Amino acid sequence: MAEITVPGRRWGDEDTAPAEPPTVIVSSRDGEPVPRVGAALRLAKTAEANGWTVRLTYALASVPERFYLNGRLAKAAHMLASVALRLARGAERGFAVWTNADDGGWRFDCAYIGPHRLGARDLPARLAVAP
Repeated sequence: MAEITVPGRRWGDEDTAPAEPPTVIVSSRDGEPVPRVGAALRLAKTAEANGWTVRLTYALASVPERFYLNGRLAKAAHMLASVALRLARGAERGFAVWTNADDGGWRFDCAYIGPHRLGARDLPARLAVAP
Protein backbone atom coordinates (compact mmCIF):
# COMPACT_ATOMS: atom_id res chain seq x y z
CA MET A 1 0.00 0.00 0.00
CA ALA A 2 1.34 3.45 -0.94
CA GLU A 3 1.93 5.93 1.84
CA ILE A 4 0.16 9.27 1.47
CA THR A 5 1.99 12.42 2.53
CA VAL A 6 0.11 15.60 3.24
CA PRO A 7 2.00 18.84 2.58
CA GLY A 8 2.30 21.26 5.48
CA ARG A 9 0.06 24.28 5.47
CA ARG A 10 1.65 27.60 4.50
CA TRP A 11 0.47 30.52 6.59
CA GLY A 12 2.29 33.26 4.70
CA ASP A 13 4.57 34.27 7.55
CA GLU A 14 7.39 31.87 6.77
CA ASP A 15 10.87 32.77 7.93
CA THR A 16 13.07 34.64 5.52
CA ALA A 17 16.01 32.98 3.84
CA PRO A 18 19.49 34.15 4.80
CA ALA A 19 20.14 37.44 3.04
CA GLU A 20 23.20 39.25 1.80
CA PRO A 21 24.24 42.14 4.02
CA PRO A 22 23.74 45.70 2.74
CA THR A 23 26.61 47.36 0.90
CA VAL A 24 27.67 50.57 2.63
CA ILE A 25 28.18 53.34 0.10
CA VAL A 26 28.58 56.24 2.52
CA SER A 27 29.54 55.52 6.11
CA SER A 28 28.45 57.78 8.96
CA ARG A 29 32.18 58.14 9.70
CA ASP A 30 33.02 59.53 6.25
CA GLY A 31 32.09 63.09 7.19
CA GLU A 32 29.81 63.52 4.17
CA PRO A 33 27.46 66.53 4.17
CA VAL A 34 24.20 65.78 5.97
CA PRO A 35 21.04 66.22 3.87
CA ARG A 36 18.55 68.75 5.20
CA VAL A 37 16.00 66.95 7.37
CA GLY A 38 13.85 69.62 8.99
CA ALA A 39 12.74 67.51 11.96
CA ALA A 40 16.33 66.53 12.77
CA LEU A 41 17.50 70.15 12.62
CA ARG A 42 14.65 71.32 14.88
CA LEU A 43 15.37 68.56 17.37
CA ALA A 44 19.09 69.41 17.33
CA LYS A 45 18.26 73.04 18.21
CA THR A 46 15.98 71.91 21.04
CA ALA A 47 18.67 69.58 22.38
CA GLU A 48 21.39 72.24 22.26
CA ALA A 49 19.10 74.71 24.05
CA ASN A 50 18.76 72.13 26.85
CA GLY A 51 22.48 71.50 27.28
CA TRP A 52 22.97 68.48 25.01
CA THR A 53 25.96 68.11 22.72
CA VAL A 54 24.68 67.11 19.28
CA ARG A 55 26.15 65.67 16.13
CA LEU A 56 24.33 64.89 12.89
CA THR A 57 25.63 62.09 10.65
CA TYR A 58 24.58 60.71 7.27
CA ALA A 59 24.90 57.20 5.83
CA LEU A 60 23.80 55.49 2.61
CA ALA A 61 23.57 51.78 1.80
CA SER A 62 22.41 49.55 -1.01
CA VAL A 63 20.14 46.87 0.45
CA PRO A 64 19.81 43.70 -1.69
CA GLU A 65 16.52 41.95 -2.23
CA ARG A 66 15.38 39.52 0.44
CA PHE A 67 13.35 36.34 -0.07
CA TYR A 68 11.14 34.06 2.02
CA LEU A 69 12.24 30.43 2.39
CA ASN A 70 9.60 29.45 -0.17
CA GLY A 71 11.31 31.64 -2.80
CA ARG A 72 8.84 34.53 -2.82
CA LEU A 73 10.18 38.07 -2.68
CA ALA A 74 9.96 39.53 0.84
CA LYS A 75 11.54 42.95 0.14
CA ALA A 76 12.82 44.39 -3.12
CA ALA A 77 16.34 45.79 -3.43
CA HIS A 78 16.53 49.46 -2.50
CA MET A 79 18.80 52.32 -1.49
CA LEU A 80 18.52 53.31 2.18
CA ALA A 81 19.75 56.64 3.47
CA SER A 82 19.79 57.60 7.14
CA VAL A 83 20.40 60.72 9.20
CA ALA A 84 21.24 60.16 12.85
CA LEU A 85 21.17 62.80 15.56
CA ARG A 86 23.63 61.70 18.24
CA LEU A 87 23.14 63.21 21.70
CA ALA A 88 25.27 63.48 24.83
CA ARG A 89 24.77 65.32 28.12
CA GLY A 90 26.89 64.33 31.10
CA ALA A 91 26.61 60.55 31.39
CA GLU A 92 23.41 60.41 29.29
CA ARG A 93 23.59 59.29 25.68
CA GLY A 94 20.94 59.01 23.01
CA PHE A 95 20.14 59.10 19.35
CA ALA A 96 17.32 59.64 16.89
CA VAL A 97 17.25 58.29 13.33
CA TRP A 98 15.41 59.33 10.17
CA THR A 99 15.46 57.08 7.08
CA ASN A 100 14.76 57.58 3.40
CA ALA A 101 14.23 54.53 1.16
CA ASP A 102 14.67 55.12 -2.59
CA ASP A 103 14.17 58.89 -2.23
CA GLY A 104 10.64 58.36 -0.95
CA GLY A 105 11.00 61.09 1.68
CA TRP A 106 12.48 61.28 5.14
CA ARG A 107 10.62 59.48 7.94
CA PHE A 108 11.31 59.27 11.65
CA ASP A 109 12.52 55.76 12.45
CA CYS A 110 13.40 55.50 16.15
CA ALA A 111 14.96 57.27 19.12
CA TYR A 112 16.54 56.19 22.38
CA ILE A 113 17.74 58.09 25.41
CA GLY A 114 19.66 55.57 27.47
CA PRO A 115 17.67 52.33 27.43
CA HIS A 116 14.32 54.07 26.80
CA ARG A 117 12.75 54.11 23.37
CA LEU A 118 10.92 57.33 22.60
CA GLY A 119 8.51 58.45 19.91
CA ALA A 120 8.98 61.56 17.81
CA ARG A 121 6.42 63.47 19.89
CA ASP A 122 7.92 62.46 23.26
CA LEU A 123 11.51 63.27 22.39
CA PRO A 124 11.53 67.11 22.72
CA ALA A 125 9.98 66.95 26.19
CA ARG A 126 12.50 64.28 27.31
CA LEU A 127 15.40 66.39 26.08
CA ALA A 128 14.21 69.23 28.30
CA VAL A 129 14.24 67.08 31.47
CA ALA A 130 17.20 67.95 33.71
CA PRO A 131 19.73 65.14 34.22
